[in-house]
Amino acid sequence: MSQSESVSYRALLRVPGCVLLYASGALARMPVAMLPLTLVLVVRDAGGSYAEAGAVVAAYTTAVAVTQPLVSRLVDRGGQRGVLLPRAFGFPALLLLVIWLIHSQVPLVLTLLGAAAAGATLPPVSSSLRVLLGVIVPSALRYRAYALDAVMAEAIWVTSPLVVTLVVALGDPAVAVAVAAASAGIGTLAFAATRASRSAPIADAHERGARVVTPPLRWVFCFSTLFAIAWGGLEVSMPIFAEQHGNRDLAGLVLGCVAAGSLVGGLIAGALSAWAPTRRLVIASAVYAVLLFTLLLGDSLVTMAALAFLVGIPMSSALAAMFTLISEAASAGRETETFAWTTTTFAAGTAIGVQLSGLAGDLWGFSGAVTVTLLAGVLAGGAAGVTRRAFKAAARSTSVRVPESAADVS
Repeated sequence: MSQSESVSYRALLRVPGCVLLYASGALARMPVAMLPLTLVLVVRDAGGSYAEAGAVVAAYTTAVAVTQPLVSRLVDRGGQRGVLLPRAFGFPALLLLVIWLIHSQVPLVLTLLGAAAAGATLPPVSSSLRVLLGVIVPSALRYRAYALDAVMAEAIWVTSPLVVTLVVALGDPAVAVAVAAASAGIGTLAFAATRASRSAPIADAHERGARVVTPPLRWVFCFSTLFAIAWGGLEVSMPIFAEQHGNRDLAGLVLGCVAAGSLVGGLIAGALSAWAPTRRLVIASAVYAVLLFTLLLGDSLVTMAALAFLVGIPMSSALAAMFTLISEAASAGRETETFAWTTTTFAAGTAIGVQLSGLAGDLWGFSGAVTVTLLAGVLAGGAAGVTRRAFKAAARSTSVRVPESAADVS
């Protein structure tokens, strides 16, 4: 087998179990992108205010962010199936309960508790999938494995609003939540039934005491938080730009262009020759920071959509490099919990970015809101550089190994 063939996407998908993991993981993770929008629509359909809808979504997402590392720790200690199977039934059931609570006009606090309970039982499929990719995929293919995972995540974010729109058009918002519940349940059951999940590693007594946030990973999580702040800023600045240019409803289209660019960029970057993940992180983050400044050149929705597509191109590459580094550096027996912290840092970073951009947007309009994104992008690029140095230092003093060339990973 040639070098190019040995590190191709075709070779990756030939790894036993990979296709099933990606397919079932995509189905299980659809609700992550569907639920924020559908919960807002359900609350509004039941006569609630936007403030109440926001509170329900906040209760759900906060519970996800807080509990995912804790739930993932249980996965490391007891195996994936023991955690995933109960949640494959409990999570959908609690989502249906939330629908009933919303339409029953019960006190808002009960609905918030139900939404939080649903968030707390979200199956940790994302972190479980990334751990398994690090186990079953050869090191020469690992970056491509995480690049494809990032691409599929972007595809989910692109297609989920379309699914919600279609379901709502044919039925009502409650049906969309039911579809999300069914997708999570069926996808999680299928994921847990794979051979890789059934044989997932379990931490022994010694490994359970290992550190999760090691010095190099501390900078990885700093990067992920700053990267998410930049994304949160985009979620506010793009609607402001669209409103200033005549049609706020088209903001979703512009954000969709970011996701589309990330999808395309991830496919291209994953097909290129292997570089060190630290180098990829630095380069992708630097390109991302530079491209963010081009948003200041937007003078119409058409040009902004094109610029948004360009901004998205390096995003999946940066995320794939980040996941590869986590796979390399996570302490044995704590891998799932380590990956789960990316969920928490992304949720926290996005919330911070939305809040700061909203405040800046109220004061200075689009230029103020997008400044939050620009600053966060620059800081994320700096954090990527520090991350590379931290991994090199760790490689000299510990067992953490950071490949520096294609030859090192083949």
